[in-house]
Amino acid sequence: MGKQEILLRAIAACGELPCGMAEYILGSKSYTAALITRMKKEGLIGLRWKDGLRGYVLCAKGRKELLIKTGAEYRTLLAAMENVAHTQKEPQKRLRLHRVAKAWAYFYRMGVCVFPSEKSAFLSEKRVYRCEGSGQNYSLGNSDPGGDWNSDCKNNGWGDDHDGSPHSKKDTDAVTAYGSAYYTAFEFKNGNEQLRSFRACGMLFIHGQAAVVYHTLDRRMRWARKTERTMQGFAEQASARCGYQETVDMEMSPRTAWRQDAPPYLKNAARLGGAAVMIGDDMDVLLSLLESDGGHKGDLFTLDDVYEYYYYFSMKDDGKAQMLAAFDTEASGCLRNILSQTFDKGREREYALADGYDEDGTPVYFCYDLEMHRLARIKQELFVQGAGKFICLDYQAETLKKYFGEEAEALPLLPGKVMELLGGAAGAARGMRP
Repeated sequence: MGKQEILLRAIAACGELPCGMAEYILGSKSYTAALITRMKKEGLIGLRWKDGLRGYVLCAKGRKELLIKTGAEYRTLLAAMENVAHTQKEPQKRLRLHRVAKAWAYFYRMGVCVFPSEKSAFLSEKRVYRCEGSGQNYSLGNSDPGGDWNSDCKNNGWGDDHDGSPHSKKDTDAVTAYGSAYYTAFEFKNGNEQLRSFRACGMLFIHGQAAVVYHTLDRRMRWARKTERTMQGFAEQASARCGYQETVDMEMSPRTAWRQDAPPYLKNAARLGGAAVMIGDDMDVLLSLLESDGGHKGDLFTLDDVYEYYYYFSMKDDGKAQMLAAFDTEASGCLRNILSQTFDKGREREYALADGYDEDGTPVYFCYDLEMHRLARIKQELFVQGAGKFICLDYQAETLKKYFGEEAEALPLLPGKVMELLGGAAGAARGMRP
């Protein structure tokens, strides 16, 4: 797939692509500038610049070329984009398109299946994903409760061609290899009037789990608790219709599933829409979200009980290791087992937050998945105990240090080393390709 086609697909998927996201998607500043200039001269795309927002939109010639290259693949999506054409005069609605575009770009860079050719239509009876270049399909989720969820992905037929994109065999890591797909809001709303007011950017299906995706940009986003609770209910129904209802144990959380003597299919139990992925421009946004009180009008995001899990991801940093730690129970369990060998488990108590204790008896917490509810509870416990250590990825350390305070000591991990560890030990344990 050429770079020009990737850019056309990105704009079609989101309606309007922020100017800075073109370089983020393609990876080269000089090449992106030259490509954008040529596409504008050919009349494929245009620049929409108003109210301080700059973004690229498809022109009629660009839509026609995309339909020629992809057939009917983008016909429905382009028709949905015509319904949002009026947003060019409404800054807040354009900003919502930019949120959708940034979330799409993030998951594209992560190697998640984002193109319609790589995944089946939303809410189809069986989630089937196609590895582009191989012509072979593999399914996400197994309707047989006695089967191994990963067996469907074990031999998924990765092609040997390498085109430099995050979706080629050479650059694909466990996130894509174990089955994942992202659907934008336009794909799952599909004209549903009940979903118009939701601020969700899309839904992520990964490792047998489902999560609702939000993008906060560089600020606290607007948040209506009642509305988002309805969105959570929709996500729960969507997860069940995707075939997860037979493999779900509601009492088993990903943090404890690896410790229990459970069959393999329960270790990949879906969280039926009970998780939210919050994406921000950088790690500083996490601090503002954790400390938010909802604003003086109470209409901004604050940590609540709409979702059982809130995971934060930063667009400036490579979150592949964090995503495995958050959503892959076996990879997370492997990492926790290795780290736990360094510390004393102490006396295990129910609902204990500490994951271990050092030689001086100081509690140690594993925070690399950035689950926000857990971070808030750890801060409360550190305030009472007065001292503690936390293990995180290196780009998370500075922000978490500010949040926890001086009484907490950071023990950072290198994401590259974590990926090597998970790709080798965890992959081999499941019979997967390292």
